[in-house]
Amino acid sequence: SQCVAQAELESSLRERWLLELVGIVQDAVLPVCGVASKTHDPVATIKNSFGNWRGSTLRARARAWKKVREWLHINFNVSYPQCLSQMLDYMAFLDNEGTTFGKVNGVAAALSLLEDAGQVHEADCVSKNGLWRRTLDSLRLSCGEHGAGVGRKAPRYTVAIVISLELGVCNDMYPTYLRVIMFAMLLCCWCSMRVLDLQGLNGMKLSEVGLRATLWKTKTTGVNKRVKQVPTRGGRCVTLISSDGSRLGYELWNSYEHMERDYFVMCTDHELEVPQRKFADPEHVASYFRYALS
Repeated sequence: SQCVAQAELESSLRERWLLELVGIVQDAVLPVCGVASKTHDPVATIKNSFGNWRGSTLRARARAWKKVREWLHINFNVSYPQCLSQMLDYMAFLDNEGTTFGKVNGVAAALSLLEDAGQVHEADCVSKNGLWRRTLDSLRLSCGEHGAGVGRKAPRYTVAIVISLELGVCNDMYPTYLRVIMFAMLLCCWCSMRVLDLQGLNGMKLSEVGLRATLWKTKTTGVNKRVKQVPTRGGRCVTLISSDGSRLGYELWNSYEHMERDYFVMCTDHELEVPQRKFADPEHVASYFRYALS
């Protein structure tokens, strides 16, 4: 089967959610629509107004705004806020429902993106209004006082878990690809990487000093970023057990290098037996990590 490249999937994801957001902007008849209507391709013009945001970010903003649109339609029979008071009423509704940091920040980020892409005049921007910002601050404080949104981060791995992962990499009784997943988890620990960073790992090499690689297509690197790539490394003595887990893990990973791809972790079956030449998004990678921990 042909290799499914990360770049192709990112492009497809970005295109899908760009079109969703373009529909929101057109439905709201934001100022950019007037300029776009005079161009040869109005849809392309509005799409360009969203800049170089990643597909996953556009998806998050569109999903957050979908709930706002539904509430506005039910309560005011509009699909976009006509004044500040409507958005303040929506935030009061969220507060009464027991909101979280994530919901508050999601709505705020979605509104800011739409106003920016929609070329709304600064004086008319709800997201830049002082009362709006103070309301958000108050809601975030309320979330903290009631515990909502606190402790949402996954706990750090204990020393016992890290040692168990290193033993798992060295245990040939486990399926080979499961051991590769364990090695990937250790790489995140050794090199202080996000899961998303892991999928942008490129050109990994092993030397007497340790593991070296390059990070690209992360949140801060890539062809459309000021920083194109950054080096990352994990020392040879980083392991906690006597066995050379970094060497064994590297050899396991390197056995799949003939499957050319522009990402680190591939999709796999439920039992993590056989990898497929298909990009695994961060959600899938996280599920593989949970399986390995189990």
